[in-house]
Amino acid sequence: MFEALPVPFGLVRFGVAPDHPEVKNCQDKFNEVAASPNFRFVGNVSIDRPSNHHGGATIPLSALLSNYHAVVFAYGAIQDRTLGILGEDQKGVYSAREFVGWYNGLPEHAGLDPDLTQGEEAVIIGQGNVALDVARMLLQDVDVLRKTDIAEHAVEALSRSRIKRVHIVGRRGPMQAAFTIKELRELVKLDRVALHPVDASLVPNPKEIKERPAKRLMDLLLKASPVSPAESSKSWSLDFCLSPTQFISSPEDPSRLSATEFHRTILSNNFDPKANVQGISNETITMPSSVAFRSIGYKSVPLPSFSSLGIEFDEHRGILRNDGLGRVAREAGSREALRASSHPLWRMLSLLVKPSWRTGIRVPSSSLLEMKKAPDPSSVGMGLPKKCR
Repeated sequence: MFEALPVPFGLVRFGVAPDHPEVKNCQDKFNEVAASPNFRFVGNVSIDRPSNHHGGATIPLSALLSNYHAVVFAYGAIQDRTLGILGEDQKGVYSAREFVGWYNGLPEHAGLDPDLTQGEEAVIIGQGNVALDVARMLLQDVDVLRKTDIAEHAVEALSRSRIKRVHIVGRRGPMQAAFTIKELRELVKLDRVALHPVDASLVPNPKEIKERPAKRLMDLLLKASPVSPAESSKSWSLDFCLSPTQFISSPEDPSRLSATEFHRTILSNNFDPKANVQGISNETITMPSSVAFRSIGYKSVPLPSFSSLGIEFDEHRGILRNDGLGRVAREAGSREALRASSHPLWRMLSLLVKPSWRTGIRVPSSSLLEMKKAPDPSSVGMGLPKKCR
């Protein structure tokens, strides 16, 4: 397994929220795979692209194809989807993916340094679980975060944060929202943090909902917060049926964000889980916001040599063209077996490979394969940010 990062576990280490240690238990399964004599982890190695990490190496994809019987592409979606609206590139507008990487200590995002001191209101565009993770990090008590494995630089910045109100905004309604009840419940239960009441006209009577997960979710939304906004120091809201139109600059500093503008959307059916936006009204809503986070998903990008190697990549869908079973489509004359997968990686690691070869690669100590036994990566010369735990 070739990994661009110096250490294993990818999103388990750098994508899962630091206050969700139970989600990281899948590392035990990874460790089982790593214990196999037929498996080798090679970290700090990028394929086809220059390494962004200290002491990193680069291997051309063509070399892998020449030295292995099969190659599995499991490098995920590494690019953000953008809104394409006015002001998206100004100070104060951040990608949720970068923010998550920042508070989790991902090396390439360690320098993000979001300024959370310019105002008291934040906007998150998108209503998936990542959006709720971002909101929870902004609203959670810093002393609670210090007990997790959040990056130290993130705790320092969050301790200086002035954010007291977070708007989580979506283009559709509560019945179409992508977040799960687990994530919602965690936000609702934050100590001394209130949820503003949702627009009841968008929420069907839970008794009329057939699907149990949706019924429980709507019931929780209607019960709302155990404390009122007036009784709490911080609060948040789920703002439905709003489409962003522009980020508005501060009059004092045109390069810095001061507000986010939305138009009201019209759904084909408010209560249909599959309903889409049918139109956008002329109604304008402006939310004060010193910071805004874009959390509308990610897309995969091709490796630089795909085209020259005859590997077909669908730019529009952001996927490798394949036969439906994972075998990658290639131009005639190409013989190497290639697989594209969205399955958990541990299911694919029984591939038989040729003996390893090296191009300036330093294979890490086996102790680094086990998170529980590994030393703090920041202390072993790999340049990773320190974490609180």
